Amino acid sequence: MPRSIVPLSGRCNRRGYRSRSKAALPEQRQETLILSISTLRDALTEFGIVLRGGPYQTQRWETAYGMADAALKRSDGVTIFLYMDGVYNALAPQDFESMKKLPKDHIEALLDRGAQIFACLTCTDNRGLEDGRAYLKRVQVTGSTEAGEMVSKCDRIINL
Repeated sequence: MPRSIVPLSGRCNRRGYRSRSKAALPEQRQETLILSISTLRDALTEFGIVLRGGPYQTQRWETAYGMADAALKRSDGVTIFLYMDGVYNALAPQDFESMKKLPKDHIEALLDRGAQIFACLTCTDNRGLEDGRAYLKRVQVTGSTEAGEMVSKCDRIINL
């Protein structure tokens, strides 16, 4: 089955590749993410995301949230596995004054809408997070076997 790739935004350069434009509004990016998910599948029922980036290092968590939100709007199942520095995204005690909504707020919103979120036990221990005691209550701390189960049950896996 051929897959269509929909760029986030931008114009084609002389080689035919699209470059990202920083001028895209959040609403436009959300609509584009929904369109991207639509073109990637016909009957996707489970969508898996492995989030490896920390909350204030890159925009990986924002991309993960946008994709999960778009999938949930289509009534798809969403499972997120927090791995490596991604385990910092679900910490309950986050305070960053210049941000209106913190990563933890987005994760809570996904949990409220039915997403399952797991954090790697080994990653939390190696980062001194004490078995996930500082996490949001509904984030489950588990071994890497859950990541394997997620891969086997999901129709698509996105590694960020």
